[in-house]
Amino acid sequence: MKSFKNLWVFLVLVLALAVFAGCQNTPKPTPDNGDQGGEQTGDHTHAWGNWTVTKNATCTEEGVETRTCECGDSETRKIDKVDHNYQLVKLVPATATTKGVQEHYECSACHKLFNANKQEVTSASLEFDGVSGTYVYNPVLGVLNAYGDIQIYDGTVAIDKGDIAGYVFGINAQGKIIFASYYGDGYGGPSDGFYHDGSYALETGKVCGIFDVSAAFLPWPATTTVNGEQVNAWTLYDVVAPAGGYLISVKRGAADEFIKALTGATELEETGNTLFESTIVDGALNNVVFTITKGIKNAAFTVTSSSNPEDVTLTGARVTGAAEANFTKNATTGKYEATFTLSTIWSSVNFDLVYSDGTAKRLTVNNSTINGNAVSNVKLEGAPYDVRLYADEDDQITSGTFFYSLDKSTTYDVTYDEATNTLTINVHVEDQPAGTTTCVKVTGSAEAEFALNTTTGKYEGRFTLTAIWQNIFFDLVYADGSTYRLTYANTAFSGSGVLSEQSSAPWTAALYSEGAGAVAEGNFWYSIDKETTYTVAYDPEEHTMVIEVYVPEAAVTEDSFVLDGTTKIAIADGVTIYDSTSQNITFGEYTIAVDGDGKIIFASRTSSGYGGPGDGFYHDGTYQVVVGQVCGIFYIQEGFKSWNECSPEERNQEVKPWSLYTRVCPENYHIITGSQSAMSNLIKAICNISTFNETSNALFESTIADGTLTVAITFEFKE
Repeated sequence: MKSFKNLWVFLVLVLALAVFAGCQNTPKPTPDNGDQGGEQTGDHTHAWGNWTVTKNATCTEEGVETRTCECGDSETRKIDKVDHNYQLVKLVPATATTKGVQEHYECSACHKLFNANKQEVTSASLEFDGVSGTYVYNPVLGVLNAYGDIQIYDGTVAIDKGDIAGYVFGINAQGKIIFASYYGDGYGGPSDGFYHDGSYALETGKVCGIFDVSAAFLPWPATTTVNGEQVNAWTLYDVVAPAGGYLISVKRGAADEFIKALTGATELEETGNTLFESTIVDGALNNVVFTITKGIKNAAFTVTSSSNPEDVTLTGARVTGAAEANFTKNATTGKYEATFTLSTIWSSVNFDLVYSDGTAKRLTVNNSTINGNAVSNVKLEGAPYDVRLYADEDDQITSGTFFYSLDKSTTYDVTYDEATNTLTINVHVEDQPAGTTTCVKVTGSAEAEFALNTTTGKYEGRFTLTAIWQNIFFDLVYADGSTYRLTYANTAFSGSGVLSEQSSAPWTAALYSEGAGAVAEGNFWYSIDKETTYTVAYDPEEHTMVIEVYVPEAAVTEDSFVLDGTTKIAIADGVTIYDSTSQNITFGEYTIAVDGDGKIIFASRTSSGYGGPGDGFYHDGTYQVVVGQVCGIFYIQEGFKSWNECSPEERNQEVKPWSLYTRVCPENYHIITGSQSAMSNLIKAICNISTFNETSNALFESTIADGTLTVAITFEFKE
């Protein structure tokens, strides 16, 4: 019994030692953050408790967390340092006896010091001496500060325009002045008068010089509504430092010598902006160069005048605005050339020269010769249609901005000649292929070929479209089989659009171009759901294409005058038409004579003493009054004199000298005469007037061929 008891005690001791050894020899894994599960270690599984902070983290030291197992084991892990509590410390200016301290940060917990980039520094590194003429760089605000008198912003932070006062200068990356103005009291905004170098123009929604201009900006005194409130639209902008450069603000009275040196002024008594006011690039400040040294201590700038401005050379030119393009120098001509396209109405472009020192000069009529500043309805050289690339409202490109008002995509060729300082603008017209044209071909929804009419010198023909939304193209065909498509870029198309407005079509007919009138690829669309035949006439010399609706000739229903082969005017009762066979020609109140081609050779009032050979009347200049000859529609008898040529005695003779003529109608001529009411519609049509109440000869009076009555009159009589 005793032996059995000893054996039992021995077995219990062995089991306890085995458990203890297994727990001690199992390695401890790195626990996951927040792990609450157990770990199997031999025959024992750790049952970890929660992590608890046993040492708090600070901004200078890491903290500690711990957790414990039921068996008595424990683990720890680190807690990262907390962020410093940065507190901004404002700049302390230096004085004659004390050092200044740069603006910096201090941690409120550990009281360590940090620079603008929040890098730890010593207090000594933040100190600076108060040396006269020294400008301290503030890396936090991005300014050089001369104790508040002069501030130089480097563009690293936003500028509060409320802090800007006095004189303001925009300096580009090369140290050149691009902007100079008095700023304050309402002066110095984007639309005020100021000096600028021509590298920019005022455009809303863009950065222009030192101004970030809002899209809602309007010049003084306009107002607008923003977020439901009415505001002054001319204040909707921010002030910025030019890219890579600086904005310098100089308080009035703080740096008189600085301003005098720049402007050459001997006294500064300016109360407005007249010191710098200019709406053109006057070049007065072109040779001033700023050199700015930006250090943590003793930062400074110097202002010099370029001693060799002739060393600055022209390196190129560019198109800016609604189109962007760079000029390239033509090695053969030595001129700078560019091509650009405008397609949106009311877009605008500028032309700038670019120099080796990084500056730019905007070309205007005040500093260069500009050809092609055409106003509305004036063709630029080579243009197949009326092109509108024109100057501002006074037709003077003082600001250098050209406006494009034609709702048709147009490409321009631009050339700048440095030798003559001349900018030439032409419409880009594709060169036609060399070779002989054999015909004009219609392709697409209709197929047709137009041969050359040797009489008119034009390619003429017809084609028919029957279904809505069909489309066609016009091509020149050459002897070698090649083709050249006619588009609005190389041909003047007339008659396209709603053709019933330009022709005698009895229904609404349309053959129109794609988009907003821009046949960039020569594609015309037919949108009328009615079979329509069109006539086409292409003039190869003028590069013009006339498209009209074809209307079969109908039987004549009334006697008519036909003007220029199209417009018909009914021959009213009371109108008499004489020809060369007529005898005893009698003039009515108004008389018109036409030759065999219908050309008007004579037009006059022929009553109340008017209309004789010696009176004032319209004639085409083909004749003069010569005694013994037929002159127009008059045979001049011996003794004829005009009333003005007669003496008082001759004027009292029984037979008046000015009546010595007879009326004749030469071969192939016609004389049209009648009362004012009978002739009224015809006269209004040929003179292009809406009312006709003449009681004198002023309507036609002329002693020379003035060329104004070019309408051809023919006749159409019913059978």
